[in-house]
Amino acid sequence: MIERGRSREVIEIKLTSEPTPEDLARLTKVGDLLQAPHVVLLCRVRESVTTGRRWVTNLPDYLRATS
Repeated sequence: MIERGRSREVIEIKLTSEPTPEDLARLTKVGDLLQAPHVVLLCRVRESVTTGRRWVTNLPDYLRATS
């Protein structure tokens, strides 16, 4: 978990290039418990999804989206 001011993000790093829906579901449960507005699954995907609450992204895209 990363806190920036009053905002929280729950981040999980996976080495896979094919994250499963179950991976994101588990991470979302943790985010719900911590009341985090964003959950981020960092992995080796070619195309990132960085809209909404649940992000599946690679590190370069994550850094661009949060800078």
